[in-house]
Amino acid sequence: MFDSIVVRRTTPMASSYPLDLGRLAETMLYYRTVRLILTRHSVTQLVQQCGPDLALEIVSNTNIDAVFADRDLAVKNEGVGTAQERHRPVSIKVMSEPDDEMVVRLFREATGKSGKGRRMANRFIGQTRSHSLPSNLTDAAADDWQDDVFMRKAIIETVNAFAPGYTLPADLEARLVPQEDGYFMLKSNLDWTALREEYQAKSSADDLTPGHLLVSIVDMREDLYLGATFAAGIAQDSLGARLVQAKCADLAASVDAQQAKIDQFNEIVVRGLVDLRSAVNSGALPFGDFIRLLPDADKFRGWLDTHTPDADLVKSYAAEATKRRLLSSKPVKELRWLVPAAAGFALFLPNAEVTAPAAAATLAAIDRFVVSRFTEGWRPAIFIDTKLRPSLGRELGKGTSTTRGNTAPSE
Repeated sequence: MFDSIVVRRTTPMASSYPLDLGRLAETMLYYRTVRLILTRHSVTQLVQQCGPDLALEIVSNTNIDAVFADRDLAVKNEGVGTAQERHRPVSIKVMSEPDDEMVVRLFREATGKSGKGRRMANRFIGQTRSHSLPSNLTDAAADDWQDDVFMRKAIIETVNAFAPGYTLPADLEARLVPQEDGYFMLKSNLDWTALREEYQAKSSADDLTPGHLLVSIVDMREDLYLGATFAAGIAQDSLGARLVQAKCADLAASVDAQQAKIDQFNEIVVRGLVDLRSAVNSGALPFGDFIRLLPDADKFRGWLDTHTPDADLVKSYAAEATKRRLLSSKPVKELRWLVPAAAGFALFLPNAEVTAPAAAATLAAIDRFVVSRFTEGWRPAIFIDTKLRPSLGRELGKGTSTTRGNTAPSE
C-alpha cells in the first residue's frame, strides 16, 4: 500500500527551509522507500538544523533513497511591475558549486574541523546518487501555462494560498498569452494593489508579483515529473497538493487516500502518533530519537505491504488484535474448535461455524499455524504499543491523544 513516495519540498515557497522534518519522519515510518530529492537548500537544512551526525544518519537509513537533482524549474521575469511584464519557464542549476564541494563545505562549517568535515561529507555523498532533469521539462511547463482551464484553477489556488483574505472577482479572468519568443504575458482582472496589500499584511516579504504565482505552478510540474520518473507518490506542501489536484485528480486522489489512511490509523489506533509530525517539528521528539525507532518499524511496514490500496487499516488492525485476544483468553483445549470460526478461518473452511470439539483433531495443523502466527509471531501492535507510542508519550510527557485539528497547521 505504502510503497514509495517522493519528498522534495514540503513547506511553502516562502519558508526558510524546504523540508517539513515532521512530514519526513511520517513518510519514513509508513513508506517502504522515501525518494529524498536533495538540493543546496535541503542539504543545508539537514546539516544545519539536524546536525552533521544526524544528517548522515538520515541519508544512510535503509528506506531513504537520497537523490541529488542537478537542475530546478524556475520562472524568468522581464519588465516586472510594468504593463509589459513577461514570464518564461526556465531550467536553472540547483547548485552554485559542485555537489561534493558544497557538501564538504557544509560539513566542515558544521564540525569546525577540516579533516573530520571532509570525511563525514564523503560518507554523506556515498549515500546519494545523481539525477538529471530532462531539458524539455520547460516545454511541459509551458504547455501547462497554455491550458486555460487548468491555469484559471491554478491562479485561484495560488492567490488563495498567498493572500487568503483577498476576494477573487466573480468573473475571474486569468490566462497566459504566449509570445513569439517563448515568453508569456498574464492577462487577468486581478486587483494587484489589493492583492499585494493582503499578502504583505501576513508575510514579511516585500512584494507579490505574477512571477510568485507562476513559480508555484512550474514547481508542481517538476513534482509531477519526479513522481512519474520514480513511480511514486508525491509529498508536498498544501498548495502543491492542490495544484496537482487541479492538474490530475486521479494521481492526487491516490496520494490523498494514502494520507487519509495514515491519519485515520494514527488517530484511532495509535492515539498520540497523530501528533508525530508536530512533535518532531517542535523538538519534543528529537529526530535522532525517531530515527532509532525505525529498525523496529520494518515489520510494521511489511504488514502494511500485505494490504491492497483500498484496504481499511483500522479494520485490519482490529482483526489482528481480535485474533490475539481470542488466543490468549481461551484454554488451549478449546483453541481447536473456537479459533477457526471466530478468527475468520471460514474463508478456507466453509463449514467452520459448525465445527465441534470432536472434530478438533482434523484442525491440528491449522492450530499450529494459528499459535505460531498470532501468539508467538509478530503483530502490528507490538511495534506500536511497545516502541512508538511509549517513545512519543515519554517525549511529550503525556499519554492522552491529540488530533491534528487541535494543533496549528504544519503545512
